[in-house]
Amino acid sequence: MTVTIPPGGVTGWHQHQVPVYAYVLEGELSVELKGGVRYRFVKGAPILEVMNLSHNGRNTGKMATTLLVFYTGAEGVDNVVRDKGNP
Repeated sequence: MTVTIPPGGVTGWHQHQVPVYAYVLEGELSVELKGGVRYRFVKGAPILEVMNLSHNGRNTGKMATTLLVFYTGAEGVDNVVRDKGNP
């Protein structure tokens, strides 16, 4: 699927219980992991998302960020689990 995040937009704190892969089609994305580690991804970058660890994506650029996302889910397992509060 494609996911578009407007400038300044966030994904919200969440986790994945299944492998998730993404590719940055446009823009840039900063991903913060629980504990404060941050990674920056720009157009053309592949993303291997962390599993079972809270993280939040933020569009730090001036244009919309578009991601091509691949969820390798399993029956009965949610692709995305939203955190109830910040870690």
